[in-house]
Amino acid sequence: MSSTEAKATATDLLADPHYYLFDTLPQQGTSRFLVTNERELAAATFVDIRYESKATDDVHVSTQELVSLFGANPVERPNTGFIFHHAFVCSTLVARSLNELQAFISLKEPWILRRLADIKRQHEGTIPAEHWKMMVTTYIGLLAKQYKTGDSLIVKATNVANNLLYDVFCYWPERPVLYMHSDIEAFLVTNLKKNAETQRKMPGLLADFLKDSDLPTKFSDIQMPPTRSLLQTCALIWVANIYTLKVATEKYEADQMRCLDMKTLLARPEAVMCAVSSHFGHEPSEHDRVRMTSKEIMGKNAKDKRQRYDSATKSQEDQQVLTAHRDEIDAVVEWISPLVENLGLYEFLQDRQIALQN
Repeated sequence: MSSTEAKATATDLLADPHYYLFDTLPQQGTSRFLVTNERELAAATFVDIRYESKATDDVHVSTQELVSLFGANPVERPNTGFIFHHAFVCSTLVARSLNELQAFISLKEPWILRRLADIKRQHEGTIPAEHWKMMVTTYIGLLAKQYKTGDSLIVKATNVANNLLYDVFCYWPERPVLYMHSDIEAFLVTNLKKNAETQRKMPGLLADFLKDSDLPTKFSDIQMPPTRSLLQTCALIWVANIYTLKVATEKYEADQMRCLDMKTLLARPEAVMCAVSSHFGHEPSEHDRVRMTSKEIMGKNAKDKRQRYDSATKSQEDQQVLTAHRDEIDAVVEWISPLVENLGLYEFLQDRQIALQN
């Protein structure tokens, strides 16, 4: 054991919030913790690889020993809720809004979830079920520690980790889950606003998402072109993500899962955030409502608080893109609609919408 590893006790790894479970390294058989500050964890826009440089140290431990340690030493952990999404739907904004309350601390896109999602896709069907369960429950369990800056934990996953919905529903059926989404048109508009580097990632993302369900067998319901355009690829990404959510929800009868349309959030932020807070177990006071929806939250770019950005600005930008690409967007929406209708995706989302308070 190296000198760095010797600094971490079992209590540190299992219970101290300053030891943040960051990564798994299967080839080395080790797991990696970052030594950091819990306030920085809560304030960070993302706690994925972009957060790595903020750590003051790191600790590598045997994964086998860590799993055994976790199983043999039960630790009281906070209530945990999850936010999943298909990207570009203000999920970071919601997580940041909840983080304003003492009731919650939000971890936004922990890297370990991305790693688990990739491992699951790469080795689907070859990992023994009991081994996978121990790995997932240990790693996600170790994110939940007794934080001083929040009573309950909200874990906001990256969109690439939507295949973990099956595991959350299976292993933690009692825990609340919020799935954030848009309609297809809004998703296409947002993708057109992204830079070329992001747009180039879409075919690869689609290939990954198609591994998460039997959706490829449904493609016969639409005429698949020899070469897909960017917007056709994005439309299929939307379908793949919502279909995976639907299949996982129905398979495990996930009663604690609710959906939230981004447009509803932007139109009624106070009602939505009060409903979301309630869904995650905290009945917000009037003071809480004001804090969650202040201009410092709703009037700033959720991913860069130095930039002013609000729903009116977003609406104006979206309308400009929609006007410039109206024909192309309409054609893709029409093209994908038979598949969406056949799978009952909009009906499913509507049935699961979170109930707003008057």
